[in-house]
Amino acid sequence: MKGTPTIPAPSTKRSRLRAFTLVEVIVATLIFALCSTGLTSLYLQNLRFSKWQTHNVHITNTTFSMIDQIRNMGATQLFTAYVAADTGTPIPLNVMTVDPSDPNDGYRTIALKINQKNTDVVNPAWTTVSLPLGRLATSGAIPVDYWITIRRTKSGFGTAPATPVSDVLECTVLYRWKQGSSANKTLGQIQLTFPARKLQFSTQFPN
Repeated sequence: MKGTPTIPAPSTKRSRLRAFTLVEVIVATLIFALCSTGLTSLYLQNLRFSKWQTHNVHITNTTFSMIDQIRNMGATQLFTAYVAADTGTPIPLNVMTVDPSDPNDGYRTIALKINQKNTDVVNPAWTTVSLPLGRLATSGAIPVDYWITIRRTKSGFGTAPATPVSDVLECTVLYRWKQGSSANKTLGQIQLTFPARKLQFSTQFPN
């Protein structure tokens, strides 16, 4: 005769589920808040840097376009502006830039003044240009300051041999701008060199 299997009696011990204490909840909340603040700050910093980088690339490319136009003017035209820089009728360097508000071709002429001739400051005021950030009228614009220095470097004048050895114009363009309400300005510099062909500077303009 088979015995009847015995069924164990239910245990009187109850499994206890442990909940978070108030201290643990507070600590977890503080850790989450600190991490969120750090990530938010990093995101905003990256956003500002991305905006600055976009504007800096646009302004630099626009300035290089202006520099190419100055280069295409040629040495003779630049030297004429150099000679007249410290006179009562200075000659500006006229360049073209994008202007979405222009109804004709979307461009406008900017007169860049020569600020310094050799070591003499002939115009202490920077030329401020409002550069559009796009080709739409709603793209906005940002002010950019330009400072132009033209120097003449000669060698061989008044010494043997009597013919000058070299006669070169150096055109340096400084530009600066700032992002929003920032007190710091981003500064850039581009330099061009114009050697006189057959030393025509010395024959046309001895000074």
